[in-house]
Amino acid sequence: MSKKTLALGVCVLMLLLVVFSSGCIEEGFETKTGDLEILSSEGKIKHSELMGWDEATVTGQAKNVGDKVLSYASVEAKFYDSAGNLLGHSLDNINDLAPGETWSFKITYYDDTCTVKSYKVYVGSCW
Repeated sequence: MSKKTLALGVCVLMLLLVVFSSGCIEEGFETKTGDLEILSSEGKIKHSELMGWDEATVTGQAKNVGDKVLSYASVEAKFYDSAGNLLGHSLDNINDLAPGETWSFKITYYDDTCTVKSYKVYVGSCW
């Protein structure tokens, strides 16, 4: 089996896992802005029948790839419905992220319309 065929098979398998995983939402992201780089992100939805809302959560890791301490850094996410309409946004932030340090972020968005289908995560403010 060639490397190309193996790589294609792995990609198809990963795509199937994403498509058929319950509670997952589609992602998109800008990986780097300035000195902060998003290394990974994963989105999930938890539905509460009792409360009548969805809790969309995006978790991941970001790294200070610069040579100075970031006094403040944020990762932000925008949440969209199936038609691509913006529903809202949220963020997580950290203070004093040292050069080379990796940070595990968690962004939570509550949606009372229960229509979150995708998100875009991006680097927010850094200084």
